[in-house]
Amino acid sequence: MDFQMNSPEGKAILAKARRGDFARPGEEEAIQFVAAGVERSGIRRVLDVGCGRGGTAAWFHQHGWGEVVGLDVDQKSIDHARATYPGVEFVALDVGRLADWRTDPFDFVCLFNSFYAFPDQFLALRNIRSVCRPGASVCIFDYARSRESSVPAELGSHIGHPIVLEDMQDLFVEVAGC
Repeated sequence: MDFQMNSPEGKAILAKARRGDFARPGEEEAIQFVAAGVERSGIRRVLDVGCGRGGTAAWFHQHGWGEVVGLDVDQKSIDHARATYPGVEFVALDVGRLADWRTDPFDFVCLFNSFYAFPDQFLALRNIRSVCRPGASVCIFDYARSRESSVPAELGSHIGHPIVLEDMQDLFVEVAGC
């Protein structure tokens, strides 16, 4: 079988090896780190964008963050998440079509190791903003690099689009006016 590790099959293998539905090492610690810095008062609805197999969305649900929805483009991952975590809603949808999704607004949106995978990060962020209530928090926890560094060629094109730290402020200003 030929596959990339940054694919649904690769993520399933990594999740099994790590005894949880997290594709990256240290994922639960990353979630706890982020959650500790979020003011929870007023948070009723949480959206996990790029939820994969559902581990992060399930963590927020299990820790009482309110109604949690996981969103991912991969139907196999969504099917697994639905079967494994029945208390969480999971939706198969591309972030590029998120603005067309009719849903109640979210108070907190998180993206754990998924933003790099969006070829048009401006569109992704704009669409995420479209499903947020005014004053909502958006947390992006992802791979990053400085403008001076480059992605090693041997990693190939499947590495995605790691965040360029210096460009993030400009992206947020352009999309959200912050």
